[in-house]
Amino acid sequence: MATSFLRITKAAARKIFAQGDKTFYLCPCKLRPGFPFNSALLTSGREWLERADMYAPPRSSDLWKGSREATGWDLLYNNWAYYNNLCNEVGYYTHYYIEV
Repeated sequence: MATSFLRITKAAARKIFAQGDKTFYLCPCKLRPGFPFNSALLTSGREWLERADMYAPPRSSDLWKGSREATGWDLLYNNWAYYNNLCNEVGYYTHYYIEV
């Protein structure tokens, strides 16, 4: 049985991310999750929220964005965008998906 995916908004992806235990996909806009040659990332917020705690005050860090969720989201997105090399071939924007 084939898995189907539902595209969600960035705001919905941030809500799922903040919950920490649910998963979602990040995918370049010209590709789709579940097909050959995709570069979709299945992730949950738990790991990135734990990483965000390393940058919390009183440590002085340029990576802290004011809240644990904002810092974790920026860490996730920036790492994903860097390693997936968003470009003309795969697209410059990110789409977010969940499994249905």
